[in-house]
Amino acid sequence: MGVVGTSVAGVSVAGEGVAGEGVAGEGVAGEGVGRVGVAGDAAVRGAVVVDGFARAAIEFLGSGERFGLRVCRGPRCVKYYLLAHPRQGWCSPACGNRARVSRHYHRR
Repeated sequence: MGVVGTSVAGVSVAGEGVAGEGVAGEGVAGEGVGRVGVAGDAAVRGAVVVDGFARAAIEFLGSGERFGLRVCRGPRCVKYYLLAHPRQGWCSPACGNRARVSRHYHRR
Protein backbone atom coordinates (compact mmCIF):
# COMPACT_ATOMS: atom_id res chain seq x y z
CA MET A 1 0.00 0.00 0.00
CA GLY A 2 2.98 2.27 0.35
CA VAL A 3 1.82 4.02 3.51
CA VAL A 4 4.61 5.00 5.85
CA GLY A 5 4.05 6.06 9.45
CA THR A 6 0.30 6.73 9.29
CA SER A 7 -2.10 6.27 12.16
CA VAL A 8 -5.65 5.29 11.30
CA ALA A 9 -8.24 4.99 14.08
CA GLY A 10 -5.53 4.47 16.65
CA VAL A 11 -3.82 1.68 14.69
CA SER A 12 -0.32 2.48 13.54
CA VAL A 13 0.59 1.54 10.00
CA ALA A 14 4.27 1.55 9.11
CA GLY A 15 6.43 0.38 6.28
CA GLU A 16 5.28 -1.26 3.08
CA GLY A 17 1.84 -2.75 3.66
CA VAL A 18 -0.31 -2.94 6.77
CA ALA A 19 0.48 -3.62 10.41
CA GLY A 20 0.13 -7.34 11.07
CA GLU A 21 1.53 -8.44 7.72
CA GLY A 22 4.79 -10.25 7.70
CA VAL A 23 4.22 -11.94 11.05
CA ALA A 24 7.05 -14.35 11.76
CA GLY A 25 6.37 -17.84 10.49
CA GLU A 26 5.33 -19.05 7.10
CA GLY A 27 3.27 -21.99 8.38
CA VAL A 28 -0.36 -22.76 7.64
CA ALA A 29 -3.01 -21.62 10.10
CA GLY A 30 -3.88 -24.50 12.38
CA GLU A 31 -0.29 -25.72 12.61
CA GLY A 32 0.49 -23.43 15.49
CA VAL A 33 2.25 -20.84 13.31
CA GLY A 34 0.42 -18.32 11.15
CA ARG A 35 -1.02 -14.87 10.88
CA VAL A 36 -2.40 -13.06 13.88
CA GLY A 37 -5.46 -10.80 13.74
CA VAL A 38 -6.63 -11.44 10.18
CA ALA A 39 -9.99 -9.71 10.77
CA GLY A 40 -8.19 -6.68 12.19
CA ASP A 41 -5.93 -6.48 9.12
CA ALA A 42 -8.94 -6.16 6.83
CA ALA A 43 -10.38 -3.36 8.97
CA VAL A 44 -7.07 -1.49 8.94
CA ARG A 45 -6.70 -1.92 5.17
CA GLY A 46 -10.24 -0.60 4.69
CA ALA A 47 -9.54 2.39 6.92
CA VAL A 48 -6.30 3.16 5.05
CA VAL A 49 -8.09 3.00 1.69
CA VAL A 50 -10.93 5.25 2.88
CA ASP A 51 -8.41 7.65 4.42
CA GLY A 52 -6.42 7.84 1.19
CA PHE A 53 -9.56 8.33 -0.90
CA ALA A 54 -10.82 11.09 1.40
CA ARG A 55 -7.47 12.89 1.29
CA ALA A 56 -7.36 12.68 -2.52
CA ALA A 57 -10.95 13.98 -2.79
CA ILE A 58 -10.24 16.91 -0.48
CA GLU A 59 -7.06 17.74 -2.39
CA PHE A 60 -8.88 17.55 -5.74
CA LEU A 61 -11.87 19.62 -4.62
CA GLY A 62 -9.55 22.23 -3.14
CA SER A 63 -7.60 22.63 -6.38
CA GLY A 64 -8.46 24.49 -9.56
CA GLU A 65 -8.91 21.20 -11.43
CA ARG A 66 -12.38 20.83 -9.92
CA PHE A 67 -13.74 23.26 -12.53
CA GLY A 68 -12.87 20.75 -15.26
CA LEU A 69 -15.03 17.99 -13.76
CA ARG A 70 -17.86 17.07 -16.17
CA VAL A 71 -20.65 14.49 -16.42
CA CYS A 72 -20.45 12.23 -19.46
CA ARG A 73 -23.22 12.99 -21.97
CA GLY A 74 -23.18 9.46 -23.37
CA PRO A 75 -26.42 7.49 -23.28
CA ARG A 76 -26.75 5.49 -20.06
CA CYS A 77 -23.25 6.51 -18.90
CA VAL A 78 -22.91 7.50 -15.25
CA LYS A 79 -19.22 8.44 -15.27
CA TYR A 80 -17.48 11.75 -14.64
CA TYR A 81 -14.33 12.92 -16.40
CA LEU A 82 -11.82 15.75 -16.33
CA LEU A 83 -12.07 18.07 -19.29
CA ALA A 84 -9.01 17.63 -21.52
CA HIS A 85 -10.32 19.70 -24.47
CA PRO A 86 -12.96 22.50 -24.56
CA ARG A 87 -15.19 20.51 -26.94
CA GLN A 88 -14.92 17.19 -25.08
CA GLY A 89 -18.35 15.82 -24.18
CA TRP A 90 -17.74 12.17 -23.31
CA CYS A 91 -15.62 10.22 -20.86
CA SER A 92 -14.21 7.95 -23.59
CA PRO A 93 -14.28 7.48 -27.38
CA ALA A 94 -16.61 4.51 -26.90
CA CYS A 95 -19.19 6.74 -25.15
CA GLY A 96 -18.88 9.31 -27.92
CA ASN A 97 -19.44 6.62 -30.53
CA ARG A 98 -22.53 5.32 -28.71
CA ALA A 99 -23.91 8.89 -28.54
CA ARG A 100 -23.34 9.44 -32.28
CA VAL A 101 -24.94 6.09 -33.17
CA SER A 102 -27.93 6.88 -30.94
CA ARG A 103 -28.30 10.33 -32.51
CA HIS A 104 -28.15 8.81 -36.00
CA TYR A 105 -30.73 6.16 -35.11
CA HIS A 106 -33.17 8.76 -33.74
CA ARG A 107 -32.84 10.95 -36.89
CA ARG A 108 -34.00 8.14 -39.17
